[in-house]
Amino acid sequence: MNNGPSTFPEDNDILEAKTQAEKPPLSVHERVHWRQDGPYMLVVLIGLFLAAQLPFILTRFITTYHAGVVTLPVQIESSSLAQLAATPTVEATPSGTLEPNQAPVPTVIPTDIPAHSTATGIASLAIPFVNDTFNSDTGQWIADDTVSWTAGYDHGRYRLVLHGQPSISFSSAIDAEAYRVSADVAVEKGAAGITFLSVEPATFYRFLIRSTGTYAVQRHDQANNTETNIVEWTSTPSLRQGRGVPNRLQIERNGATVRLFGNDQHLTDIAVPTGKVVSHYGVVLTAPDGQGEATFDNLFGVR
Repeated sequence: MNNGPSTFPEDNDILEAKTQAEKPPLSVHERVHWRQDGPYMLVVLIGLFLAAQLPFILTRFITTYHAGVVTLPVQIESSSLAQLAATPTVEATPSGTLEPNQAPVPTVIPTDIPAHSTATGIASLAIPFVNDTFNSDTGQWIADDTVSWTAGYDHGRYRLVLHGQPSISFSSAIDAEAYRVSADVAVEKGAAGITFLSVEPATFYRFLIRSTGTYAVQRHDQANNTETNIVEWTSTPSLRQGRGVPNRLQIERNGATVRLFGNDQHLTDIAVPTGKVVSHYGVVLTAPDGQGEATFDNLFGVR
């Protein structure tokens, strides 16, 4: 006898209903088990759904984070500030796009301190930002030989030579209004010294000496490549004379005043100019005839 499905739809419906009716009902244990596992299964399903969406959520978060503008303060440790000299500001090549700076000339403050007094200093200055003996080429200062100037390390000193242009200077900015910078400067030809301030966009202030025992404070406007003496050339017994004879120069800024020293003897003070002033430290060589030479050693700075 054929027990397969009937060819009549009505017979199939009757058979399916009979089959469902013959199934035993769920026991009490099975109903309780379903009620207990139902929420668990729901949580599992939700978890699987969220796992499938996780890559899209992470992609959206990362894209949104990087699209935002996040500004974080950058703190430079005092021990690494000397490395800033690796990319110093070079005054040797003025930019033709800069506008002439109209910063007023700083007022020279007369001093009543005797020429043989010693530098007192600011007691709170204790964090070094540069300490360079130039004993080896560390890459922190430019070493190059061009058609108009030469710079490099030479027997434990840093040497600058001019052979075709009137001035060259390498300096780095520091974030401080109270600081001290000193260096041993030996002039062969021309005038040399240390830079200590700038006024944006391109005006630099220099403390210079000659081998004749004279000093001056000079403002260099890089935009038009001109120099202005803030303190005229002055002779002093505090400076040793002679070509190649080293003299220790020191500048000390304390807010609106800069004090200048030669071999620990106070020479003069100047007022910090107005405008957008940036503290600097660096080395400079000048020669109106384009022929100059000087060496620098023991560059040290604290703030």
